[in-house]
Amino acid sequence: MKKALIISAAAILTVIIGWRHFLGGRIICDAPVVFSDIAAVSGNGGMASFSHTFALKNYGADDIEIASATTSCSCTNLVFPKVIPAFGRAELTAQADFPADESFERQIDIVLSNSSKENPFALKMVLTNSRYVSVSPKSLVFGEIARLPDSAGKISVECLSPSDAGITFDFCPDGITAEIKKTSEKERVLGNGIKTKLHSYEIILNFPDKISGKSYCGGISFALKTDFSTSRHTIPISWEKPETDKFSLDKYALTKSLKKTVILLKTNTELSRIKTDNKRFVIGAGKRTDNGIELTAAYTGSENENSSGKITALLADGSEISADIIYIAQ
Repeated sequence: MKKALIISAAAILTVIIGWRHFLGGRIICDAPVVFSDIAAVSGNGGMASFSHTFALKNYGADDIEIASATTSCSCTNLVFPKVIPAFGRAELTAQADFPADESFERQIDIVLSNSSKENPFALKMVLTNSRYVSVSPKSLVFGEIARLPDSAGKISVECLSPSDAGITFDFCPDGITAEIKKTSEKERVLGNGIKTKLHSYEIILNFPDKISGKSYCGGISFALKTDFSTSRHTIPISWEKPETDKFSLDKYALTKSLKKTVILLKTNTELSRIKTDNKRFVIGAGKRTDNGIELTAAYTGSENENSSGKITALLADGSEISADIIYIAQ
């Protein structure tokens, strides 16, 4: 069951008198437009919920039959009377439920119609959430990446607050540094007249050159303080490193029609030097990618003679990785 919402301000009702003829009856609502500032509690996935009951009157001598009541937002459920008796009263209740971080202002239009859909009667709810906070993505999953420093993670934060928000870190994994950057600030006047600002921030996570272990599963936690409230957020983080330093294949083959190819060295470690034991094979300079180091291998010998050799990569940590390479004369 969804938690109740904290209603941060009493609903401000307009003094406009709305009315519409439905055949021989006349439907009236003392407050056809309702404004309310809501604040969603953090539980239940951050759902916002608001309910309002409109008081309807029939000032005509005939009963009013309501065939349908429609709403502009699928987030809204309506409970409405089928008949408003002559000179009688009835109530229409609107219940809106939506993710609180989707929007800080939402207008919901409600239309009542008779069977002929003549002279529809309109009601309106304008809902604002001055405590609006949005954090995305909900998690950072890097998968298998060859070099974490080239894969800085970004977390986007939006919030409403008259003055700057404060972001403080409760927890950050060892070796990872976090940088906070403000990207924009825009004036906002909400539907209920509240003046505020929409602030946008980026949290940029930078990874160290070397991380021990082949995988990580944890997260980063931070507090976001605005003029209205303090909320805490946790973003799960995970990554996988290659199990071993190796070439993507144990053996690479070149032919008359394929005298040059790309070979992949899967490693997080810097490459010091690449060599071969057969001068007919030439290995080009490496290019770092998310998957490892891409090298070019070319055959420069006689195209009519078979040849074979070994490629050896010397890494900065002193280790060596080897793979076979052959040329097949066809």
